[in-house]
Amino acid sequence: MVDSSSQVHLMISMEKVLIIGGSGLLGSKICELFPEAFTTYNTTHIPRKNTFKLDISDTDSLKFILDKLEPDTIIVTAALTDVDKCEIHPEMAAKVNTEPFKYIVSYLKQKGGRLIQISTDYVFSGEKGNYSENDERNPVNVYGKTKMEAEDIIINSGINFAIVRTSGIFGINAATGKDNFFTWLYSNLRDGNELRLVTDQVYSPVLNSILADAINEIYEREINGIIHFSSLDAISRFEFGTMVANIFNLNKDNIHPAKMEDMPWRAKRPKNSSLNNDKAIKMITKKPITVVQELTVVRGLIESDG
Repeated sequence: MVDSSSQVHLMISMEKVLIIGGSGLLGSKICELFPEAFTTYNTTHIPRKNTFKLDISDTDSLKFILDKLEPDTIIVTAALTDVDKCEIHPEMAAKVNTEPFKYIVSYLKQKGGRLIQISTDYVFSGEKGNYSENDERNPVNVYGKTKMEAEDIIINSGINFAIVRTSGIFGINAATGKDNFFTWLYSNLRDGNELRLVTDQVYSPVLNSILADAINEIYEREINGIIHFSSLDAISRFEFGTMVANIFNLNKDNIHPAKMEDMPWRAKRPKNSSLNNDKAIKMITKKPITVVQELTVVRGLIESDG
């Protein structure tokens, strides 16, 4: 006799999962947890089976992939996350961050499938911080607007979905050949370079492997709706840099405070887009942790690699 939990696990294991954006900072970690999943990449090839090249903004290619693979669940981590590039090229941002979801939800509605979409704290204005899932969205830049519009397409589609809003993903890997904020910080501090980090932009940075574990649980337990998952802290980029220096015994005197108005940014940033994790704490076994705890995990990974 097979118990019900075993039957559920068997059903999930038989499902076909497609991870769109498998070479990215988060997608690469999710792929590690889904060894049998189909995956796509755009520019950086993934050395694993069942991998396909896909430009998510190319509707014909997206349609071909979905019709060919017929996935039951789609996890989308692919996005144009360069905030200034989105501001300069709003049509490109919409083609990557918004438009593909019109076809994805149409396919899933017909299939009776499920979508897990990774969204962002930048859907909020940043005027108050500690945002919960039901707070009003009011993005201050094109990137946030395109991500909000994608959310609306999904929410209004009638399909089963989980929208996971997160903040400032970082990791030890320079995914798709690009540094993330941690790798940029760590390498510059290690090399003794002077850095200017803003004190007046607050967020809740999260380690990619911890977020991937949470997404895996959201998939396996079929948790639906909007859920926030980030670190437990609300800190500035300056504070994050200081934490990195302290934990890795690097010279924090090389980090100098700056204001957002001093930065050569094209797009406006939210002042405080920190996320409230109360729902995740109640619903998910893999709980959010503090930034110091995240960085301690990273230190262990770096030390184990020698």
